[in-house]
Amino acid sequence: MSTRAQFQDVKLDGRNAIMVADCPSAMADGGWSAGLIFDEDATPEQQQALGAILSGQVGGPMTAYAPWVSKFLGTTTKKIDFVKDGLKPLAVRRGDDRQRCGGRHRT
Repeated sequence: MSTRAQFQDVKLDGRNAIMVADCPSAMADGGWSAGLIFDEDATPEQQQALGAILSGQVGGPMTAYAPWVSKFLGTTTKKIDFVKDGLKPLAVRRGDDRQRCGGRHRT
């Protein structure tokens, strides 16, 4: 969740992005299928910058996850809102969908 951010010369102020992954067994076993969802208002340049960050291509903490992804599902754009409601887990709204964060189980 970002309010002011920049990557190289691309301003990312207020842009949101989500990496989603399906881990068929223990996360460290790899074999993940992953995709990226970008804020619907993100420009192509912002999408490229956010993709580089979330894929680990430019270093940072996401670099640790990159080797576990064996299938990249692509990218899409949606309206993304992060919602904090008191002590409840963070919720993410993607368009009309709402998903609680936490990764407790697969549905």
